[in-house]
Amino acid sequence: MIIPPSSSSSLARRAQISLALKALKPPQFRMEVVALPAHRIPTKWSLYRGLLRNAPTEDIRWRVQTGFRQEKSLRRAGDVRKSLEKWHKWLNIFRGAKTGDERLQAILHRYSGMIVAKRDKTWMHKMILDDIAWRKRLATRPVLKGSPMRPTLYNRPLPMMTPMPMHVVGMIARRRKARTRRQERFAALQELAKDVEGERTFEHILAQEEKVPFEPEFSQNMTGWKQWISEEQRMIRNTFNLDDARARTPFPPELLETLKSARRAKVENKTRERERERSGEVLNVTLKRRRGRPPTHALVKMSEEEKHMDEVSRSPSEVGYVAQVKRALGHKLRNPDAWKVEIGKPEDRPRLDAALQAIDAENARRREQAKTDEP
Repeated sequence: MIIPPSSSSSLARRAQISLALKALKPPQFRMEVVALPAHRIPTKWSLYRGLLRNAPTEDIRWRVQTGFRQEKSLRRAGDVRKSLEKWHKWLNIFRGAKTGDERLQAILHRYSGMIVAKRDKTWMHKMILDDIAWRKRLATRPVLKGSPMRPTLYNRPLPMMTPMPMHVVGMIARRRKARTRRQERFAALQELAKDVEGERTFEHILAQEEKVPFEPEFSQNMTGWKQWISEEQRMIRNTFNLDDARARTPFPPELLETLKSARRAKVENKTRERERERSGEVLNVTLKRRRGRPPTHALVKMSEEEKHMDEVSRSPSEVGYVAQVKRALGHKLRNPDAWKVEIGKPEDRPRLDAALQAIDAENARRREQAKTDEP
């Protein structure tokens, strides 16, 4: 089928439609809209400066500056157009209020008060969050205990702190794992070196028994085969030497003086704490001490066995010896059947009984052996 060529009128019509559609298509810039001088110069010198010049209050002027700073990163043409429309609308409102429009002046006055209230609320919210964060850091801050942490393969001399900083704990854990990996790698290299030696011995024996001329691979190139193994072993030995040097690090005088100051401060704090308690103040340590034992008037009348039973009964456990003591004292247990875990599940009873008999038999044998070994 032969397609006839398009007529001149059809081509002209197509060209008209193309021009009409091209006019409706948004312009395609070779660079970002905000980088064009046609956008940047009017926005800075006319729009932004006009907003600041016509802003009725300092709070609204601050809001304009903050808004432009927040929208500084806009890049899409559509977003930029919406932002410009909003700020031009603001500029018209500012100019209208400046010319004497009472309605716009009332709106801007109310808006200025809203800005102040919002800013105060944000500042108060930030202050509360900062205070909460500060209290959290204060409650979990590391406190020197006054005792030293001895140098080991994984750390130099350090002061004991409670709680121990996580970066110090993580450092020691990482070094311990790294040393374990290096030891495993060193052992693997030793095995590999033995394999290379075994291959060379095998070639030597093969050449003597078979008496067939061949070019040995390991015997002639032994240095090349073992060079990289020796080099890597040397690097691992250097790390071990560094670990040993770390473990032999002496305590610096500054650290010893810091530990002495910490012990001195601890004594002073405890002395001050006891003075506050003697003055009648109830502290956390006072409540903790009261919870740890009966009242003084009851404690002085208790025998040693009763004191021991009272101390055992304060444990949260409800099985074993603790449960026995609690029952003897008449305590009510939350789970009275918890003691059954000691004798095991019914289906495990035969296995546990057999293990108990084996243990009893072994203990009896050792007792008899001990009697015979006595002079």
